Amino acid sequence: MTTRREGIGRGGARRVGSLAATLLLSAGTAAAQSDVRTFSIPDTRAAAALAERAREHLDAQRWHEALSDLQRLLEHHPNDLLGAERPRAAGRQSQQDVHRGAAEWALEELAELEGEARELYRDQHGHEARTVLERARASGDPRALAALAERWPLTDAALEAAWTLGDVELERGHAEQARLAWGRALRRALKLPAAPRSAAEWARAREAAAAAEAGDGVLRRIDHAQALLARNDPDPGASSRELRLPGPGEAGHGTPSLEASSWPRPFHLPVTHPFRSDRANLHAVRAGETILVSTSMSLLAVDLFSGTLRWTSGEAPGWEDLDDGERGEFFKGIDKAGALIAPAVSQRVAVAALQVPVTQISNQRFNHIPILTVIPNRRMFAFDVESGREVWNHAPRADWDGEQGDFAERMRVAGPPVIAASRVLVPVYRMQGRIDYHVACYALATGELLWSTQLVSGQRELNMFNRHSQGFSAAPLRIEGERVIALTQLGTVAALDLFTGRIHWETLYDQNPLPPRRNHNAPRRTQSWRNAPPVVADGVVVATPVDSDDLIGVDLESGALLWSVRQSKVSDWGRGMRTDVNLLL
Repeated sequence: MTTRREGIGRGGARRVGSLAATLLLSAGTAAAQSDVRTFSIPDTRAAAALAERAREHLDAQRWHEALSDLQRLLEHHPNDLLGAERPRAAGRQSQQDVHRGAAEWALEELAELEGEARELYRDQHGHEARTVLERARASGDPRALAALAERWPLTDAALEAAWTLGDVELERGHAEQARLAWGRALRRALKLPAAPRSAAEWARAREAAAAAEAGDGVLRRIDHAQALLARNDPDPGASSRELRLPGPGEAGHGTPSLEASSWPRPFHLPVTHPFRSDRANLHAVRAGETILVSTSMSLLAVDLFSGTLRWTSGEAPGWEDLDDGERGEFFKGIDKAGALIAPAVSQRVAVAALQVPVTQISNQRFNHIPILTVIPNRRMFAFDVESGREVWNHAPRADWDGEQGDFAERMRVAGPPVIAASRVLVPVYRMQGRIDYHVACYALATGELLWSTQLVSGQRELNMFNRHSQGFSAAPLRIEGERVIALTQLGTVAALDLFTGRIHWETLYDQNPLPPRRNHNAPRRTQSWRNAPPVVADGVVVATPVDSDDLIGVDLESGALLWSVRQSKVSDWGRGMRTDVNLLL
């Protein structure tokens, strides 16, 4: 099958007779969707066996063998997970299984080594690490510096790379990222349990660094980090705007007064987008005096004070060749109940996921029974905030076959992007029988892929022909310091490293079972919550998975599931609160 930019309607629909007959005959024997776990995570046996062998070598102080196995985990299993654990946090044991990242575990084991083992590691890898550091410094490549610091963590070059990463981020004007990078370096240098976050923590770290005679260069960076922290805007969204539920201290400044100015007339979005006004699919963000809103077809910039259109990006290439009927064929698989459409905006660049007119199948029915449905293809597009000029895009090539190409070309966008200084992060997926969920991190200035991490391969509702009838909608990511929180909506929530994509942990939660099929349509799973980004408060990730009845709280550090509350209980609390209010009135 080939990619069609010319449309899938007039003159493009395939005949479905023989295919439909075959599928109908096979449907009677197709297995019903099961209520067993409908996802898998990358907890490979190879990584688990390697970690177990490394533990045995460490216990026996066989340093050569232990270091070899730990290094293999870092280099060959960076995105794999270890077996299930039930860690304790906040005085309680996790309610669900937690899988630690294999590389995360290896880094922690290496950090505990002392004396002979540490010197042996430096002898084995110091020269290679130093050579790579010199190249990374010469190019000023943050990706190479971050990777070096975690590939050979006990070498002197790794520590220098961590400090240099902060320097590079600061030179590029990213104060918050610089402070995070310096904090990572300080944690390694002083063996702190965590990187300092508050001004008081930085002050204590400086005292420890001075006592350890860390050197003037280190102390200057600490002083600089404290100064950056002191003058930073207390609003984490001051330099970037995105679809984000506020955490502590992040709420708005109240509602406008009755005297506040307003637009003389409302701004009406173009009617050429596929969403209805009675659904909460489209979310605007503000950047200075500009409001930006994506319709999933184009990005619009509206003047904050007048409500007039400043510029529009226009649609992705290919839509201009289609008539209304052909365009509509691309919208039938949109998840209008769960899709979240919102741009992310920095001071200079706005990024939006726009739909492209690309598919390898046609909408097909047999005797009014849906067989195949075109699943929407969205890709990332970046625009200059002031002018609307396109900066970069990930649109597939005109001759794309649906399989080849680089990562950005092959992956569909599953949710709104988020911006963290020089990086833009987004959940992406491939839909081929199962939904293969990844987190991708791109350079904001160029769209270049910095890293990608696969988290889960899951399943959603299928029709009687074992086909998806609509696109997959994921929650927006949450950036919390150095950590990227991903609510996959496929049975797991995970934390990844912002700089490298390394998995810290991935935690399971109770899913609602996929309902058995009783007719030709894809049955809808019970859904208690709307698709929404997680929030973080007091070190706890609070999330509402759409494939679960539970409101969950997960420890940010360990991944332990601290608590879960059924939606019905939350509803009871809400009714009780309304009763109390009525009594007060």
